[in-house]
Amino acid sequence: MELQFTTLVNKNLARLAHERREKLTPEMITHFPSIVDMKTKVILGSFSWTMPFLRRRFIDTANCIDIFGVEQTPTEISRDYLRVVFPDRLRATGSQVEELKKQKTHPLYANPCVIESAAYVDLKSAYWSIMNAVGWNVDYFPNKFVGKGRNVEDFPLPDHKPARNALVSMGLPSSSRIWTGSNFNVETTNNPNLNLGIFRLVQDVLHTIAWKAVELGAKYVHTDGYILPIEQADALIYYIGEWGLKAKIKETGRAQIYAAGAYSIGEHKIHRIVHGYVPHSYIHPEDESWLLPRFARLKATSNPLLDI
Repeated sequence: MELQFTTLVNKNLARLAHERREKLTPEMITHFPSIVDMKTKVILGSFSWTMPFLRRRFIDTANCIDIFGVEQTPTEISRDYLRVVFPDRLRATGSQVEELKKQKTHPLYANPCVIESAAYVDLKSAYWSIMNAVGWNVDYFPNKFVGKGRNVEDFPLPDHKPARNALVSMGLPSSSRIWTGSNFNVETTNNPNLNLGIFRLVQDVLHTIAWKAVELGAKYVHTDGYILPIEQADALIYYIGEWGLKAKIKETGRAQIYAAGAYSIGEHKIHRIVHGYVPHSYIHPEDESWLLPRFARLKATSNPLLDI
């Protein structure tokens, strides 16, 4: 993938990419080597391994993006983008920070059963769509205020799901998994783009929609996917539309719910082995009457061309 350096953002992203290549020689590999054979420090990433003392990097070919003339991983492109576009640390009040520290993970719900005629409803590009409604550097205090931040319309990989989702997760406190040459360690790292607000807001929206889905009869929820009786699918899609978000029916047919992350519906069959049925419920909605209208207003003023 090639981009012309037509904007200041792209020029700075290209500069950072080339500076990194000068410091660390990239090597494309299809499989990472056995870690126990590595006798040097290795920083273990999802898509790459970095050996700082050897000035080398292994990059997984399957997750390599050739952009700006440099082989890179999607996460480092996202990290560089935040560094260029949002160079200043975000500020928040003491009570706001304490509230945002009460982090949520994605909604997850499984009520094991069979639905003879079911639909799988998919919320389209959930993280990306929510972020574009409020801006990456949103000023958010749950049940108090939502201050719109800058959008990310100049992000160079808007059609790359792992890269764009990383923009949200990179606002969380970070750590690195390290192989010392003889054993594993986890080291806390300084995150210059710490932003608890965007991750919390995304989860608050998803949890509130998940709660409504269960009210409508959903027996399975995982982040932005919902399995419910087919006659309730249109009602859920309409509700999601009230937020200014888009959803569609992705699959229909007989559904079997086994556990969180384990189900089948129509022609889609699970591959995970499950022994017995395991119910699970992790949904914590915010005050819908407060959050929905405020979010919908912000979404209505966002650029519709950014919705992938």
